[in-house]
Amino acid sequence: MSYDNTGTSSRSIKCLQFELWQDCNNYCDFCYLKDHRILTTDEQKIHNIQEVIKDINSNSLNDFNAIGLIGGEFFQGQLQNPEVKSEFLNMIKVINDKLLSNKIKEFWITASLINPNQLDLVDTLKVLDFDNFKDNQRVILCTSYDTMGRFHTPEAEQTWFNNIEAIYFFYPEITLHTQIILTQDLIEKTIENPHIFDRILEYSMLDFKIPNYFRDKELAINGIKNYPELIRNNIDKFPKKFFIEDNKTFLKFLPIYIKIFGKDKLKNLINYPSLRSHTLKIFSEDYTLSNRWDYNEDRYQPCGHLLDGQCYINSDRCMYCDIEKYIKNLENINV
Repeated sequence: MSYDNTGTSSRSIKCLQFELWQDCNNYCDFCYLKDHRILTTDEQKIHNIQEVIKDINSNSLNDFNAIGLIGGEFFQGQLQNPEVKSEFLNMIKVINDKLLSNKIKEFWITASLINPNQLDLVDTLKVLDFDNFKDNQRVILCTSYDTMGRFHTPEAEQTWFNNIEAIYFFYPEITLHTQIILTQDLIEKTIENPHIFDRILEYSMLDFKIPNYFRDKELAINGIKNYPELIRNNIDKFPKKFFIEDNKTFLKFLPIYIKIFGKDKLKNLINYPSLRSHTLKIFSEDYTLSNRWDYNEDRYQPCGHLLDGQCYINSDRCMYCDIEKYIKNLENINV
């Protein structure tokens, strides 16, 4: 497999992803779990891990070619119980065997990388048999960077950079993948300094996520009738400059984005759901999103784009429509 430096995979991936638990001690200001996070006991963690092992050893894995693990968080003290850690590493060994036998093409695992102590992550990586993989970039370590709300101190942000640099040099077989929320704050800072991503791109792929209010589960169960109104009614629950204010600033941002990442990467903002896992099993809530790409009609706007495209605070315009029009205009003038 090959990637360009901005994160485009050359092969089709259908990922079975597991949210093992929601335990996390970083408390990002914008986290969708902050109001209703379900914490787990060590016994529940062990149970969830064992269920993952059962699932990936079952015939149901035949429908997928990748496995993903998300939290919560895994490497900020969540594995401090020796029994939990032992079972977790056993699960990683089972996944490693699936990679070696080519039952799966990729393994995704998430880490905030904000804690200076990453010994649990190092122990996890030691289980993976990189020397015997047929090609590199089969293990993808997924992390996140944001210009507001994620790093509570400058030291925490510097620790994140220290960690991705260390992983890049000590584990060159690992593909680092960084996701950034496309906030108003990020847009303004990019316009002010177009080199804002340079340091991350030295070590990691980059993808962007449009800021939204809902969770996939909530949308799948309840639907949302008026998404812009939902954002405006709950805006105080989020940090300032989290949601994009209007399309004027966003349109100033797009030529900078294309200069850095290219037109195809801009199209990925519209096709973002297809870059995510196909199926997500949420243990804390005993719920499975069986097909995250096949949305019901409640997920779409009248224009045909996904609902979260209506993410401007001061307008009901669709960001996806703005992106499509921008790309079309570029193509009309042969840029």
